[in-house]
Amino acid sequence: VRGGKMALLRFRPVRVVSEGRLFTFSCVLNSISGIRMTTPALSPTAESGNIARGLVKEGNSFTTGTSLSRHLSPAVKRLLDENRLEYSAIPSSGKGGRLLKGDVLQYLKGEKSRIQSRPEGGPSERGPPSPFDDVPNTNVRSVIAKRLTQAKSTIPHTYTSIDCSIDKLHQLRRKFKDDGVIVSLNDFIIKASAMTLKLVPGVNVRWTPDGPRDLPTIDVSVAMATKDGLITPIVKEADTMGVATISQTFRGLSSRARAGKLQLHEFQGGSFSISNLGMYGVSEFKAVINPPQVCILAVGSSRMEYKNSMVTSTMTVTMSSDARAVDTDLAIDWLKTFKQCIEEPSVMS
Repeated sequence: VRGGKMALLRFRPVRVVSEGRLFTFSCVLNSISGIRMTTPALSPTAESGNIARGLVKEGNSFTTGTSLSRHLSPAVKRLLDENRLEYSAIPSSGKGGRLLKGDVLQYLKGEKSRIQSRPEGGPSERGPPSPFDDVPNTNVRSVIAKRLTQAKSTIPHTYTSIDCSIDKLHQLRRKFKDDGVIVSLNDFIIKASAMTLKLVPGVNVRWTPDGPRDLPTIDVSVAMATKDGLITPIVKEADTMGVATISQTFRGLSSRARAGKLQLHEFQGGSFSISNLGMYGVSEFKAVINPPQVCILAVGSSRMEYKNSMVTSTMTVTMSSDARAVDTDLAIDWLKTFKQCIEEPSVMS
């Protein structure tokens, strides 16, 4: 085709064939099908392109060398689609009016500068202001979000639950109180967890790229909420402490945590975690493992139950386990031992 008047030019949706520096494709011109045309290659490595629109209107004349269409490279089309841009709104600098990737990037850069230079509180061209306020994350909350996402996406969690009677535990707490020593239910749970880790050492491990690693000490992390987010102070070597000492130690850790004065070694590490939401009325729940630890114990609130013609106080605990290190049998063994410690608390005093 060397010239003539444009009546109808329709490009078939067929794959463009690269022939060196030219593209060859089939089209229909004035109802004549099978006509082969060429257009300059989009780049030395281009193999396909997208015809954006015809440049010669119906009824107009054209001669050899006239550009009949504007075509887009895959990279340019992707940028336009991703940013919802019309190619006709962007000045082109390529040969024959071709729109280049650099043209789109330059346009986007200019749009970004124009938006940033708009006076604060001025009218937005994108519509009315949002009724919502974006609250930026603190560094602590950003770290928490990152670690929780990592834990849930990379650790195969399994969950095992057991009910524990805490009647004798309440009796022992009253005895402590009569002696002038104030201890909480959580203090007994920390002590019972530490004793159980000593009796079932297979859970007192840390996950490494090479597999589980046995830990030389029993250090219990206890999750608590602060104004900056969740933090886990560590009661170190909790198995060697009495309940009263654990209570005193954890009160000091809690006070420093709320004031933001914990040292790194006081909340990083640990071999096992406890999350107790029982004081908030949560009956039972499942917690997310704190890597590289392999287990966390979720403690629910106590409730009154009628068993064997007696009313008893019961709480449910659920252990989340890393299935790579702690299988179901080991988790059950640990929970049964923990239940024995809780239901016979005199051994912990």
